[in-house]
Amino acid sequence: MKHKACFHTPRQCLLMMVMFTTTSIMLSATFVCATNNSASLAVSWSSSDHSALLEFKASLDAHLNLMTWSGDDHCSGLWYGVRCDANGRVNRLVLQGLQLSGGPIEPLARLDALRILSLDNNLLNGSLPTNFSNWRYMRSLYLSRNEFSGPIPDSISTLSRLWRLDLSHNILSGH
Repeated sequence: MKHKACFHTPRQCLLMMVMFTTTSIMLSATFVCATNNSASLAVSWSSSDHSALLEFKASLDAHLNLMTWSGDDHCSGLWYGVRCDANGRVNRLVLQGLQLSGGPIEPLARLDALRILSLDNNLLNGSLPTNFSNWRYMRSLYLSRNEFSGPIPDSISTLSRLWRLDLSHNILSGH
């Protein structure tokens, strides 16, 4: 589904919702209003993306830096570092310098619409995901300044759209 027109104030959004309600138009979309100019109406979101994000948060956010990750709609614009495309799929995740710790980051491998992933400057450890094939749209992958270890998986070569990769300042090995 495509996004509808953008409303710049919560009042405009509320007035539009009231107009729809009073004219008895049944809408199947859920309207989410935000106050910034880049906000638009969110039509739907992926439950698989939602569960992957919550699993990632549960295992790596010991310092509670992702407290905004609550509620039912990760595409609302309120979840720190999360951006979604017009289809309600997570396409950008930027969580730099948040003291995220532990590993693995495997739940994020299920975010198959990701274009940008930046987890720079955290305390993430363990191995990199063994299978990068789900990230077929990935353009920028920033995992520097963590504690990832082990080999760089060969499957990283399947990221045919990748044009920026930073794995520096980790404990990785490879050819």
